[in-house]
Amino acid sequence: MCPDVAGLPGTCIGGRCQLVCPAGTADCDGIGSNGCEVNVNGDVQNCGGCGIRCPTAPNAVASCQNGVCALACQPGFSDCNANMVDGCEVSLINNPSHCGSCFAACAPQVPNGASVCQGGVCRAVCNTPFLDCNNFVVDGCEVNSQINPQNCGVCGRVCPQAQNGASTCVDGDCSVSCYPPFRNCDNNLVNGCEINTGNDPQNVSLQLGERPASLGQLSP
Repeated sequence: MCPDVAGLPGTCIGGRCQLVCPAGTADCDGIGSNGCEVNVNGDVQNCGGCGIRCPTAPNAVASCQNGVCALACQPGFSDCNANMVDGCEVSLINNPSHCGSCFAACAPQVPNGASVCQGGVCRAVCNTPFLDCNNFVVDGCEVNSQINPQNCGVCGRVCPQAQNGASTCVDGDCSVSCYPPFRNCDNNLVNGCEINTGNDPQNVSLQLGERPASLGQLSP
């Protein structure tokens, strides 16, 4: 009688008692007492059979899947050419030709700037003074921060609505364009164009070509 070995029934082959391993296992050390100790479906040192080692590769960890060697890429890398020899050859973090995935490429140019791959996402690098305020790389750097009252100087800086005038952005700073005859005499944007120079004796509005009156000509 061939004895059971490691829970497996003994088998007589060619007049000798031998260990027959179930599918997906193998007795790689030749020690019958520990049975079929290797899972050849998932062991990188014995992938598909005893002694078949899965090779190492750059930016990758070797794996054995159903008895076939494969690559498990490290985070941020991918095997875009399907060649195990050079491993996971592409960085998906900062490669504009493979940004986030093997088949995602950033546009080489965008309006008022250039596109780059940052953190696996295509982003716009803007030419001064333009800004990408909507974070939508397709339309590039859509804001001129020098003149845009909704994004004056920086994204999201909204110039306040002015009394008796229109809010404007000049050279990246909020300003006000007053409706005549109002003027912003105190240079305070909060109260807008606070003076009506048409009826304020302290702030008289001069017409084009008009000269200011002397003190003797001013009415009391």
